[in-house]
Amino acid sequence: MRVLIIAEDLDAVGGVAQSTLALAEGLQARGHRIGLIFGNDGSLTSRWLQVTRNLRRLGSVQLPRREPARSTVKLARAISFSLSFRPDLVYCHSMNQLPIATVIGRTTRKPVVMHLRTAAPIDRPRNHRRLRRVSTFMAVSQAARGEWVKFDDHVRSRCSIVPPGISLAALHPASEEARSAARKRFGLRTDLPVLTFIGRIAEEKGIRELVVAHRQFPGLQLLVVGGEAGKEQPLTRELRLVASPMATFLGPIPDITNVYAAADAVVVPSHLETFGRVVVEGLACGLPVIAARTGGIPEILAEQFDEYLFDKVNAKEISAKIREVMPFDNSASFRQRARAVAEKYSDTRVVDSVEKVLLWATS
Repeated sequence: MRVLIIAEDLDAVGGVAQSTLALAEGLQARGHRIGLIFGNDGSLTSRWLQVTRNLRRLGSVQLPRREPARSTVKLARAISFSLSFRPDLVYCHSMNQLPIATVIGRTTRKPVVMHLRTAAPIDRPRNHRRLRRVSTFMAVSQAARGEWVKFDDHVRSRCSIVPPGISLAALHPASEEARSAARKRFGLRTDLPVLTFIGRIAEEKGIRELVVAHRQFPGLQLLVVGGEAGKEQPLTRELRLVASPMATFLGPIPDITNVYAAADAVVVPSHLETFGRVVVEGLACGLPVIAARTGGIPEILAEQFDEYLFDKVNAKEISAKIREVMPFDNSASFRQRARAVAEKYSDTRVVDSVEKVLLWATS
């Protein structure tokens, strides 16, 4: 099977970029040919080059209506590449990618498969028209599927639940020695607990509410790992000014294994998460995950770890939940239960599901 993937910039900024690459690696390992149309190079480019040499960079995969000449040039380049690659299907992951994906699908007369990883778009006629050109959908959670079905009923009979695949090989509970070494690496104290946030520095991630809540815990260190879109980074600068002295901001880190090793618990205070990649990664490392009851997160935690969910993303609820679950459970039995939940989302299992859907779409 020849799979043409549409992707944004090849940067490890968010879970979508990492999951798309992990799925491509899994499909390539099973003998499928991968082609890639993407925006710009980034920190993941070297790994993509190990998956395929069939790549076409466009600067952006979006086709802005206000720039018809530029969009026409990009489309011509994308179509030329697609005709030479001869895909069996086109695989995209967001509404921004859908216009170029559907044009390629019509030109090559091949099906378009869309993985619903984000919130449903603005209710505009053109968004509905574009969705109707998709033959098959996958949603990363029941919550995501429900939201998209509510937006457009075309999704209902064509959508399977396929969560993002997460590589668990490098993620495991840390020994006391490894935890101490990781904390020293990041300039943290080894004698005080560490609560860790990993994600984009953005309002919708609940980072502001978390920083305010953390000020109530003078004996708890907060480790914030993640970057902010753009070079100015106004939110990051603002948060540094109001944060507790016990908060450490590291910026984005490509290899997060040491970040999890340094942690006693993980916090995911997002206003909306269609899935919750960090939730699974934290569980894989045997860590308690304190998270908002939103989107797909309860589907991961509710069965065994419901006590770690809070209902409203505000400083009061976050601080109350932190206080309720401290001291954080670091027992061997907890680690075993957490790892077992994470294993359900291993990349091997998810690639199985994606492969079945893609093969079905081409049949």
